Amino acid sequence: MSSKQDSEAFFKQLQQQVRRDDHAQVTPRQFLRAMGAKRRGSQIVAEIESRLAKWELKVEPSLVEVGADDPVVVLSASEHPPYFNVLTQADRRLDDPSAEPLQVTPREMLQWFGAQRRGAQIRERIRATLDGFNLATHPDFESVWADEPIALIRKARRGSPPESGTGAVSEAVHQETHAESGTEQGPPAASTPFDTPSEITNAPSTDTPSEISVPVRAAHAATFHVGTLREVNRPVESISPQSSLRAAMTKMTTCRVGRLAIMPRNGRIVNGLLRWKDIGHYLSAKNDASVDDPVECAMIAKPPVVDHDRPFLEVTNDILRHGSVFVRGPRGTIGILTQNDMGKRLREFAEPFVLIQEIERCIKFLIDGEFTTEELQSVAYGGSKADVRSVDDLTLGNCQQLLAKPEYWQRLNIPLDRGTFVQKLGDVRGIRNRVMHFDPEDLNDEDMICLQRFLDLVYQLRSYADE
Repeated sequence: MSSKQDSEAFFKQLQQQVRRDDHAQVTPRQFLRAMGAKRRGSQIVAEIESRLAKWELKVEPSLVEVGADDPVVVLSASEHPPYFNVLTQADRRLDDPSAEPLQVTPREMLQWFGAQRRGAQIRERIRATLDGFNLATHPDFESVWADEPIALIRKARRGSPPESGTGAVSEAVHQETHAESGTEQGPPAASTPFDTPSEITNAPSTDTPSEISVPVRAAHAATFHVGTLREVNRPVESISPQSSLRAAMTKMTTCRVGRLAIMPRNGRIVNGLLRWKDIGHYLSAKNDASVDDPVECAMIAKPPVVDHDRPFLEVTNDILRHGSVFVRGPRGTIGILTQNDMGKRLREFAEPFVLIQEIERCIKFLIDGEFTTEELQSVAYGGSKADVRSVDDLTLGNCQQLLAKPEYWQRLNIPLDRGTFVQKLGDVRGIRNRVMHFDPEDLNDEDMICLQRFLDLVYQLRSYADE
């Protein structure tokens, strides 16, 4: 059997025993072996929890609260996680050749875990949960706008063709039709049912570490895509190629836009781009030119069009060169990304880095000259102590440790409560650690407010020190 089938058989046998005996006992190591894993990383634990939910099971205590060879109790689950009904329905639909794949939006998936943004940790949690039901999304949930419907399909193994129907699903989703859908037989019958709880817990393993095969995970997005930008998902102002320049100028003025997409009525094919400077160039270059001439006389033919899953940084050169790019969505819809949009987004990406850098500079300004080298080295970690020669060699965490010491805090003569200040600095440090993962969606509005307010505070303290 494949690794996937082995895992399915394991959980099915487990469910059968719980139904028969009301409970079962399994060690974390046995769960890992069933999943083809060696360690209890956060993602593999989330996938195990998802598979347990799929089979309407739960464990007590949590897999991370006991030793690898200490048994946990497996019970029937009376309550289900928020994603259970959706993923169960999606799984059943894919077993029905006549049914269309179930669709969800990335925002709905975030709500399963009480999240608002697709930060690194929540993305891994979602992907592990999908893995637990042997599901994936098309298109990938990381590459589209948060409110874009995406299909739940069978997860394919890397390097192998899609399972039955998956390719058809992909094409169908792209064309907004679902003539075919994925099919797959349910979990195989148990080959070796567990007769007693002790047989689960104490059964000797015939596997050696070299024989444990780690399950292949579907390749997924590892970068930031233009399709996730809110600007790309707004309506695009357009006009037909046969419309007059007068009509185009009127629309650009009333809609307060600097460019129009030249598109037929179906809104799926971009024939050209029309900007104010294109109109001016056409009218000045031809003696007999008129504003009643068709738009196609002045438009730029074949403007750049990129797919929604293109990395953002790859597209910036096209935007700088042409002033904008059109973005084709997963269902063929057209969006646009302009230089102004790009500037706003780049500022959003850069702002937390700038705020954190300013905070760190101000903190070090307050500390500078107040402590000896030995005192500065006392808050450094391990072998890095010898590298600390001045305040510039300290990390933000080192600064926090320094200010947390009452005798050092008094030396700075700061008229604030030490505990509250150090706690707020700790919040900043936590945000800083997330920002260093370069994840554009890992921060929320509260994080930005926290950074700005703390920066305002240290600016005030610095101004007092200058007086």
